[in-house]
Amino acid sequence: MTPGDATRVLTLAASYDQRTIGETDALAWAKVLGDTNIDDAFQAIVDHYSRETRRLMPADVLAGVRRIRNARLAEVPEEVPDADPEDVLAYQLALREQRHRVADGTERQRPITEFVKPIAERKAIPTR
Repeated sequence: MTPGDATRVLTLAASYDQRTIGETDALAWAKVLGDTNIDDAFQAIVDHYSRETRRLMPADVLAGVRRIRNARLAEVPEEVPDADPEDVLAYQLALREQRHRVADGTERQRPITEFVKPIAERKAIPTR
């Protein structure tokens, strides 16, 4: 997260708790929030203030983002990633990358039929 992104996050928080925001605040929050997705951070802030009256801290945003990501993973049934399961390392890597994309909200897991059909076609015994 850039200091500019952190300023936007802090601006949303300020709309709830009337905090003042300075350049050092944005730098500090950006450092703590790291690579946090800004849209998830916004949602975490809305979620926080819908149930809390205390002032939001960076740890609250991180915990909220974790809840959002875990909810995405929980609502989608585990599917087979786009990799050959016989290549164990490639399969594990594809599974890990797929789970990250689903948690990020950038991809829904694909139905297994999309994966199985090409493998079945590739492994099919040719007819004469």
